[in-house]
Amino acid sequence: MRHLARLPCYSIPLPLPSRASGLPLELWCPDTLIGGMLNAACEAAGQALLLEVGVGILLTAAGLIFSRDLLYLLGTPTEMINPGVRYIKITLYFGVFRLVSFVGASILGAGGDTRTPMWATGFMNVLHALGDWVLIFGIGPFLEMGLDGPALAIGLWFS
Repeated sequence: MRHLARLPCYSIPLPLPSRASGLPLELWCPDTLIGGMLNAACEAAGQALLLEVGVGILLTAAGLIFSRDLLYLLGTPTEMINPGVRYIKITLYFGVFRLVSFVGASILGAGGDTRTPMWATGFMNVLHALGDWVLIFGIGPFLEMGLDGPALAIGLWFS
């Protein structure tokens, strides 16, 4: 239980890497992490994730409601408004999950582990490029989706 942080108001457990995780011990040892302030670091990470989920839900709702108006404001040609709204809505359904991955990468980077987020992002970019190709043109067993394909690919691979 030593590697679970309890948030003061919400009491949501946040699992942290343990000695068996393979990460350098000096990053997670309570005696060396920020002068032994492991609990404070855990609480800050947990609160950042909670804040991100709340902001992500608000931004997703605003995007779903105002996507058409935003496209008009940006001067999008009339014939592209409906496909653009559909693209935005598909990507926004995955928005909260994408933001969690961004916050998680920031937490790992703040802890000194910058390689894991870099490799994960590189892997997601490769999957996204393949997903675009497969879903746009309907390669193999996948249906041809046109403009909806990249929206679904970005949502799936970056979440």
